[in-house]
Amino acid sequence: MTELFNKLKLVPQSWYAWQMVPGYVGQRNVPYCSPIFVEQVVPKKTGKGILTLDFVNVFYAEGGRTSPLT
Repeated sequence: MTELFNKLKLVPQSWYAWQMVPGYVGQRNVPYCSPIFVEQVVPKKTGKGILTLDFVNVFYAEGGRTSPLT
């Protein structure tokens, strides 16, 4: 039963931290980190725990544009 309480819950209309590992490969080779605003969370209902997220990536190079992620 305690296993259920240790999982991350994604709540729409909330802020989260985004980290991309290994990040952008180059001279610095550092992870990319950004705040994101999660607009929508939709379960795919496959039984595999897959979600579709709509979010705004604030530090994205082209600006904070909305990004769907499946």
